[in-house]
Amino acid sequence: MRKFNVLLIALFCLSIVTASAQKKHTVVSGNTLSGLAKQYYKDMKKWTNIHNANKGKKLEIATNPQTKKPYVVPTMLVNPNLIYPGQILVIPDVAADPEGEKPLTAADLRMKAEGTWKVMKAGGPLPTKDAFVKMEKGGKLYAYNAALDAKEDWTEIGKWEVKDDKSFVLTIAGKETAYVIDEADVKANKWGFMMMDEKGATVADVEMMKATPPPKTVDVTGKVMSGGKGLAGVSVSGGGKSATTDASGAFTLRGVKEGDEVKFSKNTYNSASGKIAGGKIADVTMTRQDPPVKERKFFGVVMRKNGSKAAKKAEVTVKIGGKTYGPYVTSKTGDWSTEAIPYEWEQTGTYEVVYKKDKKTGNIPDTATGSVKVGTVNF
Repeated sequence: MRKFNVLLIALFCLSIVTASAQKKHTVVSGNTLSGLAKQYYKDMKKWTNIHNANKGKKLEIATNPQTKKPYVVPTMLVNPNLIYPGQILVIPDVAADPEGEKPLTAADLRMKAEGTWKVMKAGGPLPTKDAFVKMEKGGKLYAYNAALDAKEDWTEIGKWEVKDDKSFVLTIAGKETAYVIDEADVKANKWGFMMMDEKGATVADVEMMKATPPPKTVDVTGKVMSGGKGLAGVSVSGGGKSATTDASGAFTLRGVKEGDEVKFSKNTYNSASGKIAGGKIADVTMTRQDPPVKERKFFGVVMRKNGSKAAKKAEVTVKIGGKTYGPYVTSKTGDWSTEAIPYEWEQTGTYEVVYKKDKKTGNIPDTATGSVKVGTVNF
């Protein structure tokens, strides 16, 4: 499995309420003034409030936890379209928190951090498609990439903890990094950080959301039965995969997921279904459909001289389902027919025609209709 082998440096927003009903916001990658206006005022058009409160003033600059020095970014807000990670902006005229809304404690943050996070945006060595990070209670950190490792379990890659001062500590490959936690993002089940190398250069920006990873794929085997025997030729499909039962009724369905529905079908049989649970699927029993007819009559014509004349008084014998019917004597026009004969599925048969000293035989098809034309026999 591809592991996350770079040092992760988080650039979370730390919101601080001041006595003058304003907040300070540490810019992270992806922030815009309109986005901050929507976050704090619920109105993107109020970005000018933030711009006016900061333009022409020397900005505070946050300390890079990796280098222990201030971020190297502009200290003045000149262009409203350009703000940089590490700049600390004043957010004026912010309404007080709703009654009853209290800052999260360290214990709250530990509880919120626990769970599974899906990588929504990344770059560099960290894949985005189906990449997940899991923070287990007790501090273990796992990674899982369903796109690359469909059959592999979570891989432990490090540790995490929230300290009593609300700083977040992540340890990967023995390297420890401190985080500043954005409580608003945590409440919204969001998490954003920047991946940097040991020299402080940005490797990738990362955004994650709380999510449930897709179940890993499995190969399941099973058996289809009918009448106490294995049923061959059954079409098995589920999770976009398909298979066919062998002579014993057994099948293997590869690359399916937990909870996938599996359907079973075969001509003249009632369809069946099952679900994959615990990486397995129970054996299935399929029942035969009732045939559309219960009886069939067979008829045909016997001719002679290349079909120019009827072969009257020829004798026709029919064998169906292990029983023999007839003989039936042709009329003066060469026609013959049987009485009603009981029908069951997949019931083929043969016929024999004797005319004078000559004999001819042929097959009777498994046709599920009340009247079955055998055809013309020429002598």
